[in-house]
Amino acid sequence: MGITIHYQLHLRDESALHSLITTVREYAIAHGWPIRDIARADSVLPRSNDVGDWDYSGPSSGIEVLPEALAQSMATCGDMIRDAMATHPNAKGPVRLATGRWADVIT
Repeated sequence: MGITIHYQLHLRDESALHSLITTVREYAIAHGWPIRDIARADSVLPRSNDVGDWDYSGPSSGIEVLPEALAQSMATCGDMIRDAMATHPNAKGPVRLATGRWADVIT
């Protein structure tokens, strides 16, 4: 199981983008986290929201960061979800609640 968190925002200008990428890169390197440059003129990036899944095609800027602690936590979380689903055959998930939040497992 893998979980990807994409964060999209609008910056005031190109220099703010470069400053943000530099800051994130330095932080990741200082923590020993792997990084990958994703700046491309013609990218295809998977996207998802509560409406559905699609691929974004077009230019991209930024870096991909994989914090090790987050990766380990997500793997443990995935194991727990699989165990809960196996223990409760009628369990459902993921489920979007009326509040808009997502629940991994509903028994």
